[in-house]
Amino acid sequence: MSQDISDLERKILRFIFEDNHRASAIQKALSGQEQRYTRNDIIAALNSLEEKDLAERYSSKSWIATGDAEDYLE
Repeated sequence: MSQDISDLERKILRFIFEDNHRASAIQKALSGQEQRYTRNDIIAALNSLEEKDLAERYSSKSWIATGDAEDYLE
């Protein structure tokens, strides 16, 4: 792992690794946890993951993890 990723980015990667999801679905899935995230938080994290080549847009509104993301999953 050459890049550091945030806790939110790691949670998102776990969620989008197997299947593509929209930002709203990611937000709803993570809302039951101890931290509340806004849609802007999710989009910013997805954009950061895309810059690091760990996620990519699957369609105009959904995202999926790339193969490189597996190295960051525990």
